[in-house]
Amino acid sequence: MSQEHTNGNSNSDSQSRSSTATVVVGSLTAVKVPVPDSDIHLAGILQSTGHSTRRLGIICHGVLGHKNYLFQPTLANTLAPYMDTFRFDFRGNGESEGQMGYSNWEDDQADLDAVISHFEGQGYYIYALIGHSRGAISCLNYAATSNHVPLIPYVVSLSSRFHMADVKRKHGPDTMALLEKQGHFDWHARAAGKQVTLRVTQQHFDDFLNFDTAAVAHIPSMTSILLVHGSDDIVVPVKDICEIQTHLSHARTAVRIITGADHNYKRHYNVVSETVAHYFTAQGRKEEWSRRILPNWKAWVHAVGGVLNFRTVGDIWIPSSEDGTVSYLRPGVIYRCADISKPTPEGIKVLEALNITDVFDLRSNSETERRGTFESDKIKRHHTPVFSEVDYSPAQIAVRFTMYMGGTEGFAKAYMSMLPNIQQFLPPILKHIVEKRTPFIVHCTADAF
Repeated sequence: MSQEHTNGNSNSDSQSRSSTATVVVGSLTAVKVPVPDSDIHLAGILQSTGHSTRRLGIICHGVLGHKNYLFQPTLANTLAPYMDTFRFDFRGNGESEGQMGYSNWEDDQADLDAVISHFEGQGYYIYALIGHSRGAISCLNYAATSNHVPLIPYVVSLSSRFHMADVKRKHGPDTMALLEKQGHFDWHARAAGKQVTLRVTQQHFDDFLNFDTAAVAHIPSMTSILLVHGSDDIVVPVKDICEIQTHLSHARTAVRIITGADHNYKRHYNVVSETVAHYFTAQGRKEEWSRRILPNWKAWVHAVGGVLNFRTVGDIWIPSSEDGTVSYLRPGVIYRCADISKPTPEGIKVLEALNITDVFDLRSNSETERRGTFESDKIKRHHTPVFSEVDYSPAQIAVRFTMYMGGTEGFAKAYMSMLPNIQQFLPPILKHIVEKRTPFIVHCTADAF
């Protein structure tokens, strides 16, 4: 996990923000999203540049906010080169139908689910959930509890709260005394340019306090998370982001502290937008990879004691010759190595620190009997041999070794010889990727490869 401080000149940021806001990157389309099993429609804006990848980032506002609140248009504009975005009003906010609530967390989840389902139906790939304040809490909670398939690869949390009881400080002792005395208080605020009054009952308040922010610990370990906070945030103290980071120690988490920024990033709209956008650039992803794992691939080869040729398969851009789309194979998900039957105790610690949960052993029965196998309390072994037993006859092994000695073309032929057996060893691996979604190892020795 990383923590960086990002400085920005407030005056120059304010000036550049005014010019940036006048130039929209791509097209803006107003969209009404129906919420299933209700009469509610959610209002939002789709900002699109026609990305062939069909990646979509969903931007969620904070309490009493709306789709054009604060820095959200600037953020959508800055993200436009990397993904399309949809920013919307939660129910009862902005132009969306329904009733605004103080602690209606289930409604937030239903709204997010409706938006995600709608755009998946339009052929979009939900690439990132990006939320501010209360919207950040809802995004993190959705990633932790929805069990969404396919996995949503990125979550960006801006100014998220962890200690829910600290909201008492926000409302003040007089309001708390009033709540205790009469069982409710009226929260007067300005939202979307108009005055609103929200009655908060004791039950509403208790539901807010009891919301389980620690559930972030259940976010899949393959999810990449960016936590952003302003150093001068007095609404949600910086210490909250430290607590969230601690609970996300299992995941791919990075932290950015924006120096001088408050809870709403006033005078820092460009800085916060560019901080988030850089995270999604190819350079940003490479920086995260370099920081999070090891500085170069050569170090991987001997990273796990007792295991040779250990390395990740990833950080690869894969272009499609059919439709021109480009896919990215993330590092830190799939690992490969040679014989893993005898890792050292230190090597096992490295495997567990990388959150590896499963090993797919491609070797034959005879080879596993001869060399042994590895499995631990935290790492499960699956035997998925590439070749049938008949393919391990001395004659067949000699044929494959001849191929290996034939240079690049020989190796290509050897690998192609595996394809007829793909249905017997690949399905368990694909099932793991789709259903379990945790880092894993595929390993072999020369007998298989």
